Amino acid sequence: PREAPLWRATRWRAQGAMALNRGGDAGRAGQGLGRDACGPRLTALVDAARRLDAHGEGLLRELAAALARRGAGGGDDGEAALHRVAAEDVEPVLALLRDFAAEAAELASSAHQAAAAAAAEASAVAEAGSGTGEEGSAAGALWAAMGMADVLEQDAQLKAELVASLTHETVSEEVAAAQMLLAAKPWLDHELLRRAGLPRAAATARGDGAERRAAA
Repeated sequence: PREAPLWRATRWRAQGAMALNRGGDAGRAGQGLGRDACGPRLTALVDAARRLDAHGEGLLRELAAALARRGAGGGDDGEAALHRVAAEDVEPVLALLRDFAAEAAELASSAHQAAAAAAAEASAVAEAGSGTGEEGSAAGALWAAMGMADVLEQDAQLKAELVASLTHETVSEEVAAAQMLLAAKPWLDHELLRRAGLPRAAATARGDGAERRAAA
């Protein structure tokens, strides 16, 4: 049986909180760092993920509207009209949502690459700057970079599961639960990002797709 959408949303948020709480000490290592201390690339990737979130919220509103048209019935055309709504209204939005999840995965992959580069830099600092006091700062930036990459990975996994749950059989209550979850930003407004120097997530415009891809 399908899991009730509100329970599913609650479970996702709880899993997210527990996952990053396990890394609390590591996250505190980066506390107090400036916004770009983890590297402008990682900061740009988080910003891109937040803009992508706004795009996803818009797509869910489009899906809700398409489902409302489907629910209004086929009128005089009957079954043919329902199939037309499914093909012309619902399926295109589902395809865009799949692209949305794929783009989130690309951002997460880029974040892990950036964190790996930060690890190599921290290792070089540790080797070259032994006894200079720079090792602690480099280690803090590294932990923050790893945490930011993990945030984007968890966010991408959440979006993939959310999008996979949306099909032609989806009902309006499930879309409402998805909207609630995305608006809550359990990962992209997580405390770990603020410890790394990023501000709270704010409602943003969708942002240009090319701009998001450039960050990736």
